[in-house]
Amino acid sequence: MTTKCKLQLQCHARRAGLEVESNHQQRYSHQHPRSAPMPSEFASRSVLTVQVTPATNARQHRTSSFSFEILKPYEPFTAAVVAKVAVGSAARQALGILDTTAVLKLFDRRCYKARRTELSHRAIQERPHTIASECAYRKFVCDLQAGSVTLTKDINCDTWFICRERAPIGEFELALQRSAERAYRKEVRAYQRLSDYQGSVIPRMYGTVQYTAKIPLGGNAYAEEVISGILLEHISDVTLERFATDFSASRYSETPQVLAGVCRRAMEVSTHFWGIGALNDDAHMNNMLVREPLLVPSRTGPQLSLSPCCVVMIDFEFMKFRDDYDSEEAFQRSKLLTGMHEIGPALERIVPSNVWRYVYEEWETPPKRII
Repeated sequence: MTTKCKLQLQCHARRAGLEVESNHQQRYSHQHPRSAPMPSEFASRSVLTVQVTPATNARQHRTSSFSFEILKPYEPFTAAVVAKVAVGSAARQALGILDTTAVLKLFDRRCYKARRTELSHRAIQERPHTIASECAYRKFVCDLQAGSVTLTKDINCDTWFICRERAPIGEFELALQRSAERAYRKEVRAYQRLSDYQGSVIPRMYGTVQYTAKIPLGGNAYAEEVISGILLEHISDVTLERFATDFSASRYSETPQVLAGVCRRAMEVSTHFWGIGALNDDAHMNNMLVREPLLVPSRTGPQLSLSPCCVVMIDFEFMKFRDDYDSEEAFQRSKLLTGMHEIGPALERIVPSNVWRYVYEEWETPPKRII
């Protein structure tokens, strides 16, 4: 069976006018294009049919098939496919979704641009996904099953990518696949661990999904691959960085206080998660969204006040918890190195000084409760 698999893959490669080399001879060629195009199924107006397993708080718990139209792909896909999708009435009822839109996040190795771009001592070089790399990946998996090749050390760790500039293409794709699977498991675990915060300062997770992609191998040949992902609450398209940079003075009468309040809330959320031991190595302004409306009726009077859920943190594939470490010492050391205060200095660099002073003034008061 393995021999047949290899012969089929070699046939696919020849049909595409490509040569699949042996594992020991195959090396990445810098003749590949600088950037591979996005898979066509993730373009705007495309419809994806996925299997959805609802989250535990949904109205029903069985896996069902739903189709979602992509309204807006959030390109470039640096670590996963992320897209705003339209949610039909059947999916809304089954999954307990109140809005007509959601965010679909698929951990697809083909679109892992951050991993495919490597910083060498010469320049940034990219290994895009191509038909050649896909055929090499399939062949490498067959050879691995047959025992004719072995894996290099640490391929199951993300540190593998640091020193693997000359790794065979097939092994590189396998490392990407395993990295995508790890990222999916970590993100699902983070949403489950932080379930009390869903719907307030992190999005609701409606369920986990599986999408079967048909990946071209050349000619009319293709391979099927199941890609895991999650379906999330759509918050907004405005990141904290964009909001702080483009904040319009005409929108609110007390502009400095409103902007300062959003900045303060962002730092409160980041600090709170750090304080409870949820260490996010990817906490930055583009992984925080600003939720509308900013101003809501106050609980203590007729005036408007800043919404306590105006800032929402996203992307938790790099989040770690206490049980990820072998010892308390290792955990505390990582806690010191994790950027609890990265959000503050980043905001201070782009927020005007006449606004930033309000952040300091408010910071002297006790922080608000997160939930």
